[in-house]
Amino acid sequence: MEQQHQRQPDRISANETVPREIAEPVLALCEDLEIQPPLHLNVSPGPAARMGWCSANVLAQCDEAGGEPVYGWLIWEAPGLYLNAEFHCVWHDGRRLLDITPTQEGEDRVLFAPDPGYGADFDFRHRPHNRRFRSYAWLKNKPSVNAVLEGAKDKAVASVKQTAKKYNVTLRQIILASLPRDETETAIDEFLFASGELERIVTVTDRGSECLPPYSVAQYHSGAAEVDLLRRRMLRLAILAEASK
Repeated sequence: MEQQHQRQPDRISANETVPREIAEPVLALCEDLEIQPPLHLNVSPGPAARMGWCSANVLAQCDEAGGEPVYGWLIWEAPGLYLNAEFHCVWHDGRRLLDITPTQEGEDRVLFAPDPGYGADFDFRHRPHNRRFRSYAWLKNKPSVNAVLEGAKDKAVASVKQTAKKYNVTLRQIILASLPRDETETAIDEFLFASGELERIVTVTDRGSECLPPYSVAQYHSGAAEVDLLRRRMLRLAILAEASK
C-alpha cells in the first residue's frame, strides 16, 4: 500500500516545481512541521498583486472584499531529490482558499498546507525560514527513521526539533543525515544544510531582505556560490546513481 504513495519522478531535477500528487515524502514533511494536510490551490492573482508579497496581497484583498488571511506552507519539490517548504499566505474568501500571489515561474496551481500555529493576526515579517527534507531514497530509509523516533524519548525529540529549526530542515532530515548514507545521499544533505545555513544570515525588514550582523552582502554572495556548487554536485551524483540502476 505504501508503494502507491511514492511516485517515481519523470526525471531527476534540481528545479523546484509543484508536486503533482501528495506522495508519502510530502506527508512526512507535513508531519514534521505539525501542519494540516496539503491541498492543491489555484493561483488567481489580481492585477495589483506583487510576486513575493503574499501577505500584503492578501491583507489588501481582505480590506477590499472581506475574508481573512490563512498562513501555512507552500511545498515544492526538486523531483527525485528533496522537498522544500516555504512559508506563505493565502486568502480565505469565506468559502474556500485561494492563492492570489503570482509565482516566480507562473504556475497556475500550488500545493499549500495550512499551519494552525499562525493566526490571522500574524506579522509576516517574523515568518520562519524555509524547511527542507530529502525525499531521495526515503522509502529505503523510512523504517530506520521511524525506529529512531519510536525509540527516542520526548526530551531527545524536542532537542532534535530545535536542531532542525536551527538549520532550516525537518526533524526527519536531521535523522536521515545521522544514518549511514551513500555518496548521493550525503551530497543532497550537504546541499540542504548549506542552503539552510545561508538563509540564517538574512532577515526581512520593511526595506526588504538584509544580512544580519556580522555578516556582509559579500559573505552572502560567497555562501550562495558555495551552495550552487553543492547543488551542481548533488544533481550530477543523483543522475549518475539513477543511470547506474
